[in-house]
Amino acid sequence: MERWKLNYIIEALMFLCLMAIAGLGFLMKYVMPPGRERWVKYGRNVDLSWLGLDRHDWGEIHLYLAFLLLALLLLHIILHWSQIVGLYGKLIAGAKARSRLAIAFLVIAVLLIYFPFLITPKVMEQGRGPGAGGGKISTLSPQPQSLTPDSQLQGRSSWSHLQESPLQPEPRVGGAGFQLVIHPLQEE
Repeated sequence: MERWKLNYIIEALMFLCLMAIAGLGFLMKYVMPPGRERWVKYGRNVDLSWLGLDRHDWGEIHLYLAFLLLALLLLHIILHWSQIVGLYGKLIAGAKARSRLAIAFLVIAVLLIYFPFLITPKVMEQGRGPGAGGGKISTLSPQPQSLTPDSQLQGRSSWSHLQESPLQPEPRVGGAGFQLVIHPLQEE
């Protein structure tokens, strides 16, 4: 195969990989958002999928496409190495400056690709999810009050003052993953 045809194929594949990576990134960010954003958008914890794949499956495809793009880029650099060296020599006149800049460039490139393996994430307990309760909890007005004794309820159910509302994406209280807040009784 002629070299210009091979270059054209490699560059076309690199462009398609880049567009697929961007498209999948948009899919995962805006169409299949992460958990916290799903709570805001749908008001409850829902599972989202497209073509039988969930957000994490699309993330794996996103990663494999990134590996393919890196391999194609490496092949592109190998095929154009003499051109890169010639242009680099014309761009930066001094040999010492060229060496320093090349070393700095390589160090930055290696750090950028290797940094995920150098960090340690902060691990925090999340507690349990809402379970079979359908994502509903009892919430209350901004100022929690104490429970009204049954003798003051005047025939009303002791639970009638509670309102069901969707669980909001706020920090969880306690280890059980839910909180019970009591609304004060309102006089009729």
